[in-house]
Amino acid sequence: MLTKAILEGILRHVKERCREMGGEKLAVNRFEAAQLLSISLRTLDSLVAGGELRGRRVGRRIVFPIEELRRFLRTDHPLPHKAPTDNSPHVR
Repeated sequence: MLTKAILEGILRHVKERCREMGGEKLAVNRFEAAQLLSISLRTLDSLVAGGELRGRRVGRRIVFPIEELRRFLRTDHPLPHKAPTDNSPHVR
């Protein structure tokens, strides 16, 4: 079992390597992914459930590779068409 000190050392090493690689993260957690996409966690979970966005399991955590978020943003996501309601004003 990894001790807290070992895990903190690993985390420091990973952060140092990220800085050396330009500082960009390779993957983010659910909260960060939702924040980066400017969507709610519920919407993020719906996109994952619908197969539109793919996360990766790393141990017990789900992470979203930055490239997957970029791929998602490059694809077309048309807005749903809303039919006018009876209460909407009609133009004559």
